[in-house]
Amino acid sequence: MPLTATTVVVPIDFSSESPRAIAAALDVVAAGSQLHLVHVMPPLETMSPGFLVGEITEESRRQKVIAALHKLACRITRSATLPRNSRLTP
Repeated sequence: MPLTATTVVVPIDFSSESPRAIAAALDVVAAGSQLHLVHVMPPLETMSPGFLVGEITEESRRQKVIAALHKLACRITRSATLPRNSRLTP
């Protein structure tokens, strides 16, 4: 009997390995299940000051990550066959 899940959470760091994590998750997504893409951002104060270029706020970073996750979700739904009644949540 194949492994299936009703809720699948995929950690996304936008590295070259992220597509492999998504592919593995798609293998276990069942009909009517939910696939969540999750990216955790470190707070700005924990990042090196030399790392930042220009004016960056927590909100602008959050919006950029949400946009990137939505773009990724659109690519997934166009290229993969999700089971009927499944939901992908970035």
